[in-house]
Amino acid sequence: FLIIWPSSIDSTKTRGQGRKIPQSRAVRQPNLREIVQAATALGYGPEPTEGAAKPGSPWEKTGYVAIKKPGPKIATLKAITGEIVKLRQKEAQLAEAKQARK
Repeated sequence: FLIIWPSSIDSTKTRGQGRKIPQSRAVRQPNLREIVQAATALGYGPEPTEGAAKPGSPWEKTGYVAIKKPGPKIATLKAITGEIVKLRQKEAQLAEAKQARK
């Protein structure tokens, strides 16, 4: 299994705070729902655990997502962030379309 903490792909975090990928590829404050949606879209079979805290920051109870390891961790994290970006763009387009109908 591969454990994905939101801080691993959060562009607002530093490498010291747990970010695993370059800031240019990370997304701003991802949540568990987005990670699960992205992992599902990529066919990774996510298993979310809410309310869990990363050992390095026990005060942040962000939860994590466990997926079956499809390949290297960094490549998997980059694929998930790419999918989150697509999901956010789709949501923004839907919101604009809804506003235009009013």
